[in-house]
Amino acid sequence: MSKIISAILLIFVFNNFIISKDCPSRLYNNLHQFAKSNLYYGLELKANYYNVDGDNYNFLGSSFVLTYEGDKTIYNFEMRFEPKKYARHKEGTERSPFKFRMINIDHSFSRKFSIIAGRQEISYGNGLVLDDFFDGLSVYLGKKKRISAGLGIYSIYSAKEALECQKGFFNNYTNSWKNLNNSDWGDIKMGYLKYSFRIKKNDIGFLLLRMQSNDPNFSSSILSFSSKLKLFSKWKLNSEVALQYFDESKLAYGVSSELYKSFRFKSIGNILTKIRYLYGSSTDAMFTPLFGNLYIGDRQHYSARQGSIIGGELKYTPAFFKKGTLKLGYFRNLRKLESISDEFDLGFELNLTKSKKIRLLTTYSIWSGVTEGSQIMTNLRIIL
Repeated sequence: MSKIISAILLIFVFNNFIISKDCPSRLYNNLHQFAKSNLYYGLELKANYYNVDGDNYNFLGSSFVLTYEGDKTIYNFEMRFEPKKYARHKEGTERSPFKFRMINIDHSFSRKFSIIAGRQEISYGNGLVLDDFFDGLSVYLGKKKRISAGLGIYSIYSAKEALECQKGFFNNYTNSWKNLNNSDWGDIKMGYLKYSFRIKKNDIGFLLLRMQSNDPNFSSSILSFSSKLKLFSKWKLNSEVALQYFDESKLAYGVSSELYKSFRFKSIGNILTKIRYLYGSSTDAMFTPLFGNLYIGDRQHYSARQGSIIGGELKYTPAFFKKGTLKLGYFRNLRKLESISDEFDLGFELNLTKSKKIRLLTTYSIWSGVTEGSQIMTNLRIIL
């Protein structure tokens, strides 16, 4: 299984230094070998509970992965079962609860040249402009796959919609700002070219992304610059700046940054500190990264379309109980728009096994300002 793990790390770590979410699946790190063959499989079960302003919602879900490792080719298949979930908006087109997230072939012609054909996940930088699924072809060059290019069609039925970690809402993409509810497969096409390199342990990346949509509000080209820098006193900074030029000769831009440091104390434990900022322009043209899925806040899910969002997070793992992590977060909307408010999050994550095969996450969120409310979210994930 070493080839599978290496392929995943090369594509998602060396080539993309995307900001990790609080809910990434560990399924690919815990695959089982079938009868000493080249076939590997994995199954993850999920149970979710939401209390939104006193209303209760419960639902189950699952993920299944099947991978076959050949001499130079890896065949990947991933399917999720996510039944239709609660959404405040008007009901829209029905979507199947079965999501085929990845169906692709990963073939290596040499150590410096490989391709992936089929449904695949593409990420870049902080995820500001590129972090989603598409059906097409990607080409990777270099030992660490730092040069890549691809062409394809937006896989709208597997789209993340910037709500990947909040499983209980907007699964059918009703009234989506991306207009996915009124789109069909083939309506949205994309092409990209990206390059990353390292200077003294600092990662730098460039991306050129072209989006072509039946909706003229999205047809545009994006040039993005991203960096992951090591600063003084072990502080680190992840940032991404993007310019979006629309076919209608309008220019928009977006900015994201995350400054963070981990403090380690033998007697107390570990404290991870994060300061986050997210901005999207809205004067001449609104910044609309169709493939971007970066957000801030466990409940509000502030994206670059909400304007200027600033906030911070603290994660504390005590020395006497390393299986548990306490999280505090506060985010403030500096551009007061309709239905956009400030948010406070208090959460706790419990890992019942060292490999994190069994995880329980509970978060209490309150928001105030233009709108007010509260939410309790509990998520249980079990990898078999």
